Amino acid sequence: WVQTIGNNPPVTLPYTTYAFSFGIQSSQTISFTAETTNTCGDPMSRTFTFYAPSFRLAAAPNEQKPKDVAIYPNPSTGTFFLRQADGGAFEPFVVRVFDFQGKVIRAFTVADRGIQEIDLSGYPSGVYILQVIQGDSIKSLKLEKL
Repeated sequence: WVQTIGNNPPVTLPYTTYAFSFGIQSSQTISFTAETTNTCGDPMSRTFTFYAPSFRLAAAPNEQKPKDVAIYPNPSTGTFFLRQADGGAFEPFVVRVFDFQGKVIRAFTVADRGIQEIDLSGYPSGVYILQVIQGDSIKSLKLEKL
């Protein structure tokens, strides 16, 4: 964190990283204040505010669910395999993998039947969300990386 007092040059202060998670409902705001003392013993604080926008998901009346997919092994130490269930005509689909912050870390299109490898070995352990998207339809699966 950088502190500037008066006309003095900015000073970078030592910091500690904290991780936390919380749930917030649509259209709500949540705030918290972090307080500490600087190296001179002076109190310092900073307020952080998060806002969850309002949204609504609606399905088209003639929407069909994505074809069944299987993900294995789950949990895994890094490599997962995705397979579309046998039977019926194949329809291409998009796969997206999200980290715990909601950032897309992998995305690709599956254009033919077969087994797809999803390598998360370069990512930290934790829970990831895999989305299968076919047309207007989305199916979400939880991936656990050990």
